[in-house]
Amino acid sequence: MMSFKQMGICLIAAICLFETANAVRCFQCESKFSPACGESLNIDMLQVVDCSKIARPRYITGNKNSTSCVKMITEDNGKPNIVRSCFFENSLDTKSKCLIDPNSQSVFKSCDLCNTDLCNGSSSLYGSIAFICFSIVLAIKNYMF
Repeated sequence: MMSFKQMGICLIAAICLFETANAVRCFQCESKFSPACGESLNIDMLQVVDCSKIARPRYITGNKNSTSCVKMITEDNGKPNIVRSCFFENSLDTKSKCLIDPNSQSVFKSCDLCNTDLCNGSSSLYGSIAFICFSIVLAIKNYMF
């Protein structure tokens, strides 16, 4: 039979897993169309989207749901462009990282991923809430046992 301490740890782990399974909300904008989307971010002027309710881009194949946000920097005609949106690729695949539309003339510069609500609005993106919850559970486990 599980002890009270073990049930508490399981409950915390379940809550953390449930939280990370929910859809993420991200800022969606492009600095070449909205100056509020640039490095000097004005979050009051930006659109927030629920990533579970928007379609994946046409150039991403497969049935991929968005679980992360992205802040991507490209160069368009020699000028930097910041794109903030939902991320529809495998966020664990560090080799491919971000894809840009193959029909675009943009030059890829960088890509930052995160998976907490509105995390693509900061200059340094946050880590995974799952990692944070896992760390808390591990700390509690080590403290209690």
